[in-house]
Amino acid sequence: MRPITEDTICLMSQTALRASSVFADSKPHYEILDGLRGTAALLVVAYHIFEGLAFAAGADTITFLNHGYLAVDFFFILSGFVIGYAYDDRLASSMTTGQFIKRRLIRLHPMIVMGGLIGVVAFLVQGGVKWDGTPVAISLVMLALLCDIFMIPATPGSRIDVRGNGEMFSLNGPSWSLFFEYIGNLLYVLFIHRISTKALKWLVVLTGIALAVFCLFDFSGYGMLSVGWTLDGNNFIGGFLRMLFPYCLGMLLARKYKPNRKSRGAFWIGSALLLAMFLVPYIPGKSPICWNAAYELLCIMAIFPIIVCIAASGHTTDQLSKRVCYWLGDLSYPLYAIRIFVDSIHNAPHRRPPRRCPLPLCHSCAIERTYKLLGSRILSLFLKPLTESPANSSTQGNARETFRTILGAISPQNYSRTFHRRYSRIVLVA
Repeated sequence: MRPITEDTICLMSQTALRASSVFADSKPHYEILDGLRGTAALLVVAYHIFEGLAFAAGADTITFLNHGYLAVDFFFILSGFVIGYAYDDRLASSMTTGQFIKRRLIRLHPMIVMGGLIGVVAFLVQGGVKWDGTPVAISLVMLALLCDIFMIPATPGSRIDVRGNGEMFSLNGPSWSLFFEYIGNLLYVLFIHRISTKALKWLVVLTGIALAVFCLFDFSGYGMLSVGWTLDGNNFIGGFLRMLFPYCLGMLLARKYKPNRKSRGAFWIGSALLLAMFLVPYIPGKSPICWNAAYELLCIMAIFPIIVCIAASGHTTDQLSKRVCYWLGDLSYPLYAIRIFVDSIHNAPHRRPPRRCPLPLCHSCAIERTYKLLGSRILSLFLKPLTESPANSSTQGNARETFRTILGAISPQNYSRTFHRRYSRIVLVA
């Protein structure tokens, strides 16, 4: 196969643009929001690494990036904003519910499948045992994999809770937030996009009150908002509120806020604010309210929306910012969705000092390329039915031509990050 030159990349981009009539109503991306999503993904991975180290040392809280789990809440606000921006108009005019669901499946599910497969490998390499050292049958591991792939959560102590720590998805823990993301997507396409802005405001107020009551009076018993990852106790209610309020808030921002696109340095300001918020240590005290939860509510209800508005109003003014935003944007979702690999190589699956990472941090670039390559391979399988869907003859021919070009472009020898970036922003709207 011939090497891909810059002329070939330009030709492929033009072909993709001609064939984008399959998704002809795609809107431009906010590149700074993509970059901030990547920043948050890196910070949440770092949080879980330090969480594992603190757990192995017998500490109750971690001493670095203590509030890194709030990156999930930032993701939900971003998702609400981007989905409201990308789909409100289209669902009101020509897009059907089925088309919306198809797009979201293409966007989200390839990495869920990959995360489950990597989780199986990591689990078996680490001995195939629960946290207490109990061996797990291969048949149960495969059953847990199927449940992970089809987003069927496990109850604590059930047979498919193969790690024995009560997570919804034992083989790929981060899938819990994607489970709630799917719930949010369904609520949006069936209900939220149909309501008026005034009704959406009331929904934001009511869900905000419910989340505040849940947090301030510590219904989870954790003294923090790190809930939703298990079906134990009030976790499901907390996780649902944790998704619904920021999700609706992001959609309200998309409807009401009108970005001027003139702010400078928005990516660096937003990244610095996120890091500063996550570095705040745990705040003790649960009387008369949980003070740590009060700080978390401040972040979710005030600071995160401000960051989103700053980022939406900004634009990259130099090549460094643009390249960093593109790189982080490409990396963000694959890294978050299949970070079980990163977690596993740092921490053993049972109670003992964590294994040191066999890959030095300088290999992060290789990990990033692996994520993109695997993701693109799976994505190509999901795109094939779309390019073969009935349409007018010229569109169908262009789509098939584009698909053949993409398959060549994402081969191990010819994978092009430049083309992947251009193509993903045509097809993956949100």
